[in-house]
Amino acid sequence: MFKNLLRLGWRNLKKEKLASGMNLVGLSVAIAVCLTVFTFVKIFVTVDQFHEKGDNIFLVQSVIERDEQRSTWAKTPMPLGPALASQSQGIKNAVRFHRGSGKVQFDDKVFVEGVWFADPQFLNVFSFDLKLGNPDDLHRKDAIILSSETAERIFGDENPLGKPLTITLNNRDVHRFVVKGVAAPFNQAASFEFSLITQLDNLWAAIDEKEDQWDFFTTATFVEVEHPAVLEEIKAGMSQYIAPQNAATEDWQVQSFRFENLKTMSKNRENVRARFYGGQNIAGLVVLLLIAGFIFTLACVNYTNIAIASSARRSKEIGMRKVLGGKRSQLIAQFLGENVIVCFGALVTGVLLANYFLLPSFNQLFEGPNLYLDLSNSVSTWLMLGSLLVLTSVISGAYPAMYISSFQTASIFRSSSRIKRRNIFMRILLTFQFVLTLITISASLILRSNNVYLSQLDWGYAKEGVYVLELEQPEQYAPMRDFLLQQPDVQKIAGSQGHITGNGFSVGAVKHEGKAKDALNLNVGFDYLEALDIHKKEGRFFDESYGTDKDEAVVVNEQFVMMMGWEEPVGKIITFENNDYRVIGVTENFITQHFTNLVRPIFMLLSPEETYRNIIIRFNTDEPRNLVTATTAEWKRVFPAAVFNGYFQANVFVRNENEDQNVVLVFSFAASMALLISCMGLFGLASQFLNRRMREIGVRKVLGATMSNLFRVINKGFLLQLACASIIAAPASYFLMNLLLDNVYAQHMTLGISQIIISCLVVVVTTVTTITFVMRRAYSLPVTEVLREE
Repeated sequence: MFKNLLRLGWRNLKKEKLASGMNLVGLSVAIAVCLTVFTFVKIFVTVDQFHEKGDNIFLVQSVIERDEQRSTWAKTPMPLGPALASQSQGIKNAVRFHRGSGKVQFDDKVFVEGVWFADPQFLNVFSFDLKLGNPDDLHRKDAIILSSETAERIFGDENPLGKPLTITLNNRDVHRFVVKGVAAPFNQAASFEFSLITQLDNLWAAIDEKEDQWDFFTTATFVEVEHPAVLEEIKAGMSQYIAPQNAATEDWQVQSFRFENLKTMSKNRENVRARFYGGQNIAGLVVLLLIAGFIFTLACVNYTNIAIASSARRSKEIGMRKVLGGKRSQLIAQFLGENVIVCFGALVTGVLLANYFLLPSFNQLFEGPNLYLDLSNSVSTWLMLGSLLVLTSVISGAYPAMYISSFQTASIFRSSSRIKRRNIFMRILLTFQFVLTLITISASLILRSNNVYLSQLDWGYAKEGVYVLELEQPEQYAPMRDFLLQQPDVQKIAGSQGHITGNGFSVGAVKHEGKAKDALNLNVGFDYLEALDIHKKEGRFFDESYGTDKDEAVVVNEQFVMMMGWEEPVGKIITFENNDYRVIGVTENFITQHFTNLVRPIFMLLSPEETYRNIIIRFNTDEPRNLVTATTAEWKRVFPAAVFNGYFQANVFVRNENEDQNVVLVFSFAASMALLISCMGLFGLASQFLNRRMREIGVRKVLGATMSNLFRVINKGFLLQLACASIIAAPASYFLMNLLLDNVYAQHMTLGISQIIISCLVVVVTTVTTITFVMRRAYSLPVTEVLREE
């Protein structure tokens, strides 16, 4: 019987090629979008779950309290790990790792790579599998282990095991390592990963700190416990480590230490200040889920409308089946069988669409884990596919099957079936489609407008006409400065230890009148603020003619003044690292990160030339490439073994801007699909509506009605539905987009109604175009044929 139902279903679907095709397209797109979002959400849900010992691994965090405000940090004192391992019962391993960087050399190849220094048991605690080598080799001081990407970048197709690598650490100490292992490709659900990793003992030769210094902080300290139940006992003993920590660092007073499980730490990333692991933005995740929900709902509603509309042409078939003894349950089974065929075809098409188009496109648009649809050994993926098949089959097909099978035989043959009458439910569904479509189109237009708004915002300094050259060693500053001063296109040069949109920032505790507050510290050279044309609000900037500026002057930004609550900031005294500094000037707020981040309070101090790590070059030419070419050539001549790293200041946020553009592309795609699906639903409803009024159309044509006359008569109902949808969608779009922008951007445009009006116009135009197309088909039929058919 099941085989017979499928055969009948397939035969009927071939008869209704247009309706079947529209349903297949709509459901395929919806399933593809759902699978893409599912793959993304799956990573969020399963992040760090692959670590076999994950339930017993905890990140130690420091809780700092300043000015009655608490903050949690992932960094901890370097001696804390060994102290926990030796003194706390129930701890099997304590693993520290510290992030650094180095210049890696192999033969004539030179790379700048991130280098991790870790305790030897790192690979025994965390589940980072090696495809080459033995994890125990990390106990060797000369051993280094590479990620698969780093190994391929340095050695290509060669086997790297046993190959020597020369690494310059901290730009001063040269170490020779032997490659002892290559990690397998990292799990896409890993919240942190390494490029090169070596033993922690190698760190001490590269820095001036010592392992037993409580004022030296490591990037992270993890503990592996015998069982999570012992954690309460460990927490009770953590107070003994607070005293040595606070005695060593007066400005970094720890209130307590807390523990975060490895499997949950990335989900709470927004509450912890950490740089070594990532976490997905909850707002972005919710948006993706809403997009998938919108598209899926639209596709199912569209299917329902088209199925009901096309049933008018099958009314006599239904009547004959009932006359011949067909039961309603049999008719329901037949229509559901046809629906299952369409849904199964849509599922297969959706899988192909997601795997070969949407997921590759998503990977190209956004940085992060490589998304792919795992069909080989993922139970969750197959459960998702099965759930989608059941959901689409039931949600989209249940109502049409029940509705169509309920027609009474007598009313069918009297042509008075309910399908001939106005179907309020179908109109409600179409209005709902319009609402979702208007929201997605409005979102796309608002995000696009917001990107334009952000691109026109003042950064607080001159982003154009500035080139930044990063130095490997401070000794490289003087030769390059002398060369650049001779170039006619160079207007101004300044050195700095840090840079406002680069490395060199540190969080420091600033005291004023006994109160300590956190602020960003930036160490710069004379003329740095002028070279960037940072906007001055009051006071003055650093000046070499003032002999006291080197040791006693500080420049702050507006946000710093606001944090301190000062009305007259110039002349105020602040204390930083036991030194007093007088505020000589205040800058307007300037951005150090993309507009998704808040402006932070910043104080700037002078740093000596022997600490410079950047050269800021202000040029006055419209063709700076020649200057860059000459600078690069001079660098290679003077420092042939050093890597040249330079960039235009205007390009520092290109990555963020590209991501913003890509988000707009995602919303534009969603809006296009929503509009397409809605038009298909409108097409089905308009076809059914016109089929019901074909005799009226024929009579009007006989009486001389034109196409435009008929359009006004027929189109009023649909435009009324669109007006209702606009009234609902406008405030919903405004509220949802305000919520989204507030959660994603620290600065964003003020929402107006222009984008919502434009989205309404877009939907009106497509609605009119769709109905016009349907009416042209109906209007072109001969009057005699129409009247005879009716």
